[in-house]
Amino acid sequence: MRGTLLAAIIVALTAPVPASGATYYLGAFTGSTPLDDADCGTGMGAHPSPHPCATLAYWTANRRLILVPGDVVRLTGTLNSCGSVACSNLCIVPQANVTYEGRTAADGPVNAAGCGAFGCTFTSATIDGTAQISGGTCLNRIVSGSGNVDLTNFVLRDLHFIVATGHRGIAIRGDTGGVVSSNVTVVRNKIEGPSDGEGMIAGSVEATDPPCRSGRNLINSTISDNEFTASGGNNGGLWIGCASNLTVQRNSVHDVTNDGMHLGGLTNSTLSDNYLRNIGQDGIDVSGNNTPPMTEGACHDDILERNVVENNAFSGMSLNHGAYNITLRDNFIFGSGIAILLKRCPHDLKLYNNTMWTVTGGRGISIVSMVTNVDIENNLVRSLETTNMPSAISWIPAAFNPSNIVAHNNLIEPSGGNVFTFNGDTAGCSQDPTVGIVCGTANADCGGSGYACTARRPCSWCRGGTNHRSLCCIAGSGCDPGWLTSCGGGGVCTGVDPSYSTNTTYNVYSTYQADVNGTTKLTPTGANDIWHTVPIVVDASTPSVVNLHLAPNDTIDRDHGTTLSPSFLDYDGTTRPQGVAWDIGAHEVVTSGPLAPALVSVDVVP
Repeated sequence: MRGTLLAAIIVALTAPVPASGATYYLGAFTGSTPLDDADCGTGMGAHPSPHPCATLAYWTANRRLILVPGDVVRLTGTLNSCGSVACSNLCIVPQANVTYEGRTAADGPVNAAGCGAFGCTFTSATIDGTAQISGGTCLNRIVSGSGNVDLTNFVLRDLHFIVATGHRGIAIRGDTGGVVSSNVTVVRNKIEGPSDGEGMIAGSVEATDPPCRSGRNLINSTISDNEFTASGGNNGGLWIGCASNLTVQRNSVHDVTNDGMHLGGLTNSTLSDNYLRNIGQDGIDVSGNNTPPMTEGACHDDILERNVVENNAFSGMSLNHGAYNITLRDNFIFGSGIAILLKRCPHDLKLYNNTMWTVTGGRGISIVSMVTNVDIENNLVRSLETTNMPSAISWIPAAFNPSNIVAHNNLIEPSGGNVFTFNGDTAGCSQDPTVGIVCGTANADCGGSGYACTARRPCSWCRGGTNHRSLCCIAGSGCDPGWLTSCGGGGVCTGVDPSYSTNTTYNVYSTYQADVNGTTKLTPTGANDIWHTVPIVVDASTPSVVNLHLAPNDTIDRDHGTTLSPSFLDYDGTTRPQGVAWDIGAHEVVTSGPLAPALVSVDVVP
């Protein structure tokens, strides 16, 4: 008996202890008397029993260092006072393996998982940072995760943040020290403001870490079901830099003065089911390093699918600065602005089954400088613009080296003007070896002396004549040696540019007009093209996601797409095809039988 008892005790002492953390409380929970003191946060009663802290500022200044991995901090009500401590402590300071979460006053959950930004509740727990002052612990941020601190397994959920003017929102970033945070979760939060800065910054900003040379600072993390609004400055609603393997989904970004989402150096990630509305610049800007070499810090191997961009001042989605291996599929982009803009050296891009319905301020697709290897399939492209380069698709002349642009089985309807127009962008690729050698001609590249160069140009442009050549780096002008090497060692542009080629077969056009120079008529590009046609959608007079779905009686887009492999579902989650072939656009009409023969089928790899 004694031996059995001793053995049981030994087993109990040596068995692994289940991981469980403590729970701490901030705010006026039901039945509690919050008080800022040396033992606050330990319960939901009244002093001297365990009780909540009254203010977040006091918790941050005096109590947060008691947290250990596995701990949870629960907040309720409106936390806007600083109590006895400085308001430079009015913020959350993230820690690895710790959760901060909003709760109801009765300590119940605020939202269900996957509620989406339009279905989530943000009224139970509010951190009002209006009183926050500069400096101190918070570093001018409402969630201050800046610096070389590992934030692995940090969770932030179900909170409403109001950010003070001149300050910043949520920061989950590693800066330049090479510290990598993983499995960070930011879900079901509302970030309101600031009017002059970003709502959230995740990873690092390539401008401060050119160009992601310390690696990706944030990996394997999730940003979902959040709402970003009323933010401004250069960074917009959500800025993600130097990060990898992120899931960014079901977020709402609206009424911001700059980009809705700006991605710089984001790799191997998925952005899906986000809704962006009334954006001051680009809805989603897929970018990279703005200085040579662009190949370092570029976004690559990302998928953007089932997103909605409504009314952007510039472009709905912009792929630029060396971004590559990017797939856009099943997105709805409508209202004002260019739908999709490709510029400044993006390559290996796939645009599949998107619906673009621009009304004012731009074209459906605009292809600008040094764009190569683009596959444009099954897109519905409609532009109603009548004055600002009115065309459904515009791209640049051969002098700017677009290469291997393939477009087929798209419906292209430029109701306000031309099928194609041509325009150029003076910025080239800055020595990006993946798209050919170019000459750097910015003042900084040419040492600020000799020739007053104001842009970067491809080598073919530099060779175009005396006037062109005089604007390129030449021997004796003080050029950076790297540029001279790129231009043949002596500053003369001798590099070989990518070949210019396009293949625009099997498109469905709705008009037949002259291009921008008014002299050349565009001709049908394939034997199976259909011209002078307009798709039938639910309600073309009032563009919205629902109204831009194909109508059941449409015979233009339905069954006229090409088969893409591997297959993917449509915007609504419907399997393709429902008829004899894929439909054009983001919506596949559910049907009980085939309507029309397909134009063509080819296999591509998305």
